[in-house]
Amino acid sequence: MWWRRLLPSLSWLPATGGKLALNEIDLLEVRAMTTAPGRLLVCGWVDPVGGEVARGMPVLAQDGSMVGTVAAVVHSEPDQTISHILLGQVPPTAVYRLMPLDLLDRLDGDHLWLRATRQQIAMLPAHQPDDRAR
Repeated sequence: MWWRRLLPSLSWLPATGGKLALNEIDLLEVRAMTTAPGRLLVCGWVDPVGGEVARGMPVLAQDGSMVGTVAAVVHSEPDQTISHILLGQVPPTAVYRLMPLDLLDRLDGDHLWLRATRQQIAMLPAHQPDDRAR
């Protein structure tokens, strides 16, 4: 099946107090995790912050206000690197924003801090999912 190629990148999902087994993954959620020209991963090492960024991690603007949560880490297929972070907004909307890595400031515990204001974040491009993944 098409989703089997994603399994290595889905070996765990962030969860309260532990890890979820692959058989607990909602396949609709897995289907939503593909994109072109890269893939959406639940976690990945992000060099600019020197650590692993994972889905569900709170994202804070430079003033400390929460602007959303990490929805996914975007893995670029051509160069095999993490290229963006997909931001799920607060309050939740159907719009996900693509954050370039140069907006990332630091990891502080389980919080991802940005070098951006709420207004700058609102101007980020919206993620356009690949129709072939549906």
